[in-house]
Amino acid sequence: FWVFSLAGTLPQFWSPKTGTETDFALGDLMLPFEAHKKDLLLLDGLNAKDRDLPGHKFIGNGHQQAYNSILAATGTTNASFPGGPTLDQLVAKANTGKTKFASIETGINFSEGRYRGDVPSYATVAPPAAGQKLPVEADPRKLWTRVFAGFKPPGAAPAPVVDNTNKRQKSILDFVRGELGAVSSKLSAADKMKLDAHATGIRDLEMRLNFNGGSDGAAVGAGCSAVVQPVAGTSFAAQTDLVARLSAMMLACDLTRVVTMPVLPPENPGSSPYSGGAFGTTDFHDLVHKTSPLNGQLRTNSGAVDMCKAFHMQSSGAIKKVLDVMAAMPDVDGKRLLDNSLVFWNNELAEGGHTTNNLKWLVAGGSNLGVRTGRWLKCNGAPHSNAYVSIGRALGLDINSFGDPRSCTGALTGFAT
Repeated sequence: FWVFSLAGTLPQFWSPKTGTETDFALGDLMLPFEAHKKDLLLLDGLNAKDRDLPGHKFIGNGHQQAYNSILAATGTTNASFPGGPTLDQLVAKANTGKTKFASIETGINFSEGRYRGDVPSYATVAPPAAGQKLPVEADPRKLWTRVFAGFKPPGAAPAPVVDNTNKRQKSILDFVRGELGAVSSKLSAADKMKLDAHATGIRDLEMRLNFNGGSDGAAVGAGCSAVVQPVAGTSFAAQTDLVARLSAMMLACDLTRVVTMPVLPPENPGSSPYSGGAFGTTDFHDLVHKTSPLNGQLRTNSGAVDMCKAFHMQSSGAIKKVLDVMAAMPDVDGKRLLDNSLVFWNNELAEGGHTTNNLKWLVAGGSNLGVRTGRWLKCNGAPHSNAYVSIGRALGLDINSFGDPRSCTGALTGFAT
């Protein structure tokens, strides 16, 4: 379960205040996770070393460049897409055919501000290949319709009416696939890339139409149950609650084994901690930059820093909700869903500037996957791609490198048991 947020963090409030690797006091931004402390692995001080490699193109503004580097540990295709797949899609590919959905791309976004209710392309976690991305469904009602409409938990009576819709849809897909093959040879390299992304989506839809359940149902958790269609949430907190519960149930019912969730808290005056024009800033984005602890003009202004911290606390609260739901849900073997899953939270930046060194990442759960939790792991500038190797291994991938191999040195020391 991969959660991705924007605008960096305030590192002075993220890292533990005091303590040792196994006995530490959580920083202010991590205090919402106090009840889950034994389930946390804090990865403190990773560096995006791929950005220092010769030959990489980093296109776009500082946020877009950082996003591409952080998520795929490689250069860029354009301002919106990294030059390779993200880890979630490697895990999804390894589980192809085992679940109805190879992966689910959802998100939490209060419909306002510069994003206008949409997750921007450079904040999409799930590029399956260079120059591609998968669409995000952040509306809880549409998410329910896509995943749970017609779903029957194990032991429930089958639907009494035979629906021929799938047969008609599959016939249409066969036709479209043939048309794509006919025009592929006539396209430029860039257009072929777009066509390949479209074909990937068609293959995914075709697999879902043909899917008749897992091989033996052994991966369906004890917490799997029918889900009532949600009523649309009218606030960031309400949307967070709905998406967190829907996503956890997808995993519990083994409908998918990969969920990605960009989190975009509200940033407009009136619905967020930010006040218009506060401290001489033009907007929230300006506040984030000016409270950077490295060189921000407002870094010593406690009021400005507290306002920025309150914004980041919204993301902490959203991830806490995910952990609350997964910790309360029983899984297949008497353990919690959180024990058999890995929740991963990272950000495009290390702080309010455009820095991608000294990254602060959080892993939660996964104790049944070999993750050493209840710890504050000082990474001392290790490549961030090493963390992806360790996460991938915990999720069953046989990998020794991720992203550009020139910047990856293997698994992250101290991550696994």
